[in-house]
Formats: sequence, C-alpha cells, structure tokens
Amino acid sequence: MSTLMTGSTSAHRHLSSNTVAVLQRGVAGLALAAASLLACAQTPPARAAAPAATPATSATSIPAKARFGVVLHVSGDVSIGRVGEEKARPLNAGDVVYVGERIRTGQTGEALVKTDDAGMVGARPNTDFYAEHFTATGLDSDNMALRLARGSLRIITGWIGRLTPNNYKVTTPTATIGVRGTDHEPYVLSDQAAAGTPYKPGSYDKVNQGRTFISAGGRELDVDVGQVGVAPATPGIKTRGLMTLALPYLLDHVPEFYQGGKFEDEMDAYSKDAQTSSLERHKQVADSLPAQARCAPLEIARSWIGRFDDALVRRDVDGIMAQFAADASVQLTVRDGAGNPITNTLTRDELAKSSAAATAGLTDYSQKRETLDAEQLPGQAPGDCQRIYVESLVTEQGRMSGKPYRIESREEYVLEHRDDRWLAVHATSTQR
Repeated sequence: MSTLMTGSTSAHRHLSSNTVAVLQRGVAGLALAAASLLACAQTPPARAAAPAATPATSATSIPAKARFGVVLHVSGDVSIGRVGEEKARPLNAGDVVYVGERIRTGQTGEALVKTDDAGMVGARPNTDFYAEHFTATGLDSDNMALRLARGSLRIITGWIGRLTPNNYKVTTPTATIGVRGTDHEPYVLSDQAAAGTPYKPGSYDKVNQGRTFISAGGRELDVDVGQVGVAPATPGIKTRGLMTLALPYLLDHVPEFYQGGKFEDEMDAYSKDAQTSSLERHKQVADSLPAQARCAPLEIARSWIGRFDDALVRRDVDGIMAQFAADASVQLTVRDGAGNPITNTLTRDELAKSSAAATAGLTDYSQKRETLDAEQLPGQAPGDCQRIYVESLVTEQGRMSGKPYRIESREEYVLEHRDDRWLAVHATSTQR
C-alpha cells in the first residue's frame, strides 16, 4: 500500500486509475455483488450459519478497573463482587461498576445502572450478570459484551448498540444476542423457574424498540418490536438430527414471567430519547479526544467492515447500503469462464439492486480476509481523520442459486466521515 500513498498526487492517480477506492463491505461484499452481475440469481434466501455462543470467560481474562457504569438505584438485596471470587459486598446507589464485577440480585432485589456509553441496564429479581468487556472512549472500537447467567435484564443500548452494533452482544447459557440499536429484555429461564409453566428452560429475548437477533444451534433468528424469541436449553443433545430442538424460534405471545421492575417508569422515560441523548454524549466524548487519538484508520476500517460483514451474513440489504454515501460509486471487475475481465461501474442504487440479487440466492456463505490495511489519506493535518484509504485481500465462497462459487479479490475503499458516521464514497473490487 505504500506505493499508493507516497503523496497526494500519486495517491489520486492510483485511485483514479482504479475508479477510486472503496465501498461496501470491505472485502467479500463487493466481490459477491460483482458475481451476481454474472449469476443474476433470484433464489429464496436460506439463513447463513451464525456463530455459536461464546464460551464462558475465565476471571483471569477480564481486565481490572475498566469502568462499565454507575449505579443509579438499588432496591432490596443486591450484591457485587469480582468474577471468580467468593467475596461480595452490598451494592449501593452511586457505586461505580467495573468490567468483571458480577451483580447478583436476590428474590426482591433490583438495580439500575447507567452505562458509560449513555445506556441503561436494569437488573430484575434473581438475576446474575456482569460486563465481560466494555469500552466507551468515543472510537469505533468501542464495545460491550454482557454475560447473563440467570434472571432478567432490561437493556436500553447506548451509543455502542446504535453506532457499532456489531461490537455489542449479550451471552447466555444457550445463545448469543445481538442488537440493532434497541431496548430489549434478555431473560434466562432456569429449570426451576420453568417447572410448572408451559415454557421451556432457556434464553428468551423480548424487544421493546429496534431489533435483536438470537444466535444458537447454527441458526440466527431476528426478533422485532413486540416479539419474543427463545433459544431453548437442550442438555444432552449431541446428534445432528436432534439439534433442531436447540434452534431459536419466536413465541406467539409475551410470557407471563416478563414483569416490569421497580424502575420501569424511569427506563420507559429514558428510552423515548435514548438515541438522541446517547449520540449527543458520544459526540461530546469523541470531540474531547486528542486529534491523534481520534484518527485510528485501522480501527475505523475494522469497525466499518465489521458492520458491512454483519449485514451481509444477515442478508440485510438495507444494512449493507447504510454503509455507503448517497453519492458513492463502485467499480467491480470479475472474470468470465474464459478468464477475461468484465468491468462494471455502478451507482449506489445499482449496487443496491445487485446486492439484493446476490443475497437472495446466497447460501453456505463464508469468507476469509487475508489482509486489511488502512491509513489516513494525504492532504489532511495529522490526526484530522476525515478521509481514509482501506485495502484488503479476501477469499469468499458459498453457493449462488445452488451453484458453488469461490472468489479471491482485492478491494479498496475511500471512507469519509459524514454526520458523525463513516461512509464509503468510492470502492473497487478486482477479482484476482
């Protein structure tokens, strides 16, 4: 990449000769759209396999003294202590909660925590959870990973769930839950709590705003507003045929065990303006960073590509196109059966149609990104991140309308910071 970026003139000449750099998903997505120009597939979609729930993290892997949030309210019996340690103390309003500190509520205990990314987490009775990872610095690398072992939470996501949702997850004993900027209620129903009820033990998620998805048993299930999804606990199932019993599914009603907590009115009020307030807080935090800290091209590239990758796996065309500026342009070069290059230059709207066709017929999709490089484009002051150049080599494979394919490609992007978001304004993908 150094030969491309030695100066503004040579960089411009390189980008122009390739119809400029960068758009879409960072690697596999553009090549996939290019392949669809040849395949023209319109087959009903089949859900790609989702990652399995993350295994439990040991206490030694949890960083000490990384802030998660501050306690707003406590009611009843609530304790806090480091994961892996027996020692615990009563939790009080005003306490700072750190990553790796486990909060446990008793039979009548509840707590409300304001997270450092301007979100809220309400813990209801008989709940056991902790923040496994959390960073809220105003950068695209901000992340949040909660582990819910028992009971119920109501979570109003802050800026992480809204700006970098691929960096957010809630892990339960039977599933992993992701979001798209939301107000949701994950619930782990134990064997004991499920006894005498029509509900199976497992991991439930109720969506109040936005959307979540539950990954379990190799399947990913979307859960929309007003819906409840469940990934049942299936101990002892090892044969492939029976794994269907572990797949998540939607309920046709909200279970009776979903009951509002003592701090529900406060959370309801906060939820109404959560998006605006969290994004305003994010801007304040990001603007307070030193200029050099704000410009981390590789982190920006990883976050942008992650959002694109996530949307592609989910066949979310709107999510794919949300990563592109309205005036974006894309050049795709693929090879026909004889090895001859075929080049197409697309507008954003044309790319959307191509992506819709590609994702409609896509199954068994996987990809491996061989390289990912990024740097600030020349002509900007050090640390003034408004435009960055991204380059990546990728191999992807799957089935398009039932036919297997494998593509190796080189992709380049120009990402531009607009309205507090990074968007692709140019892209090229060239099949190797």
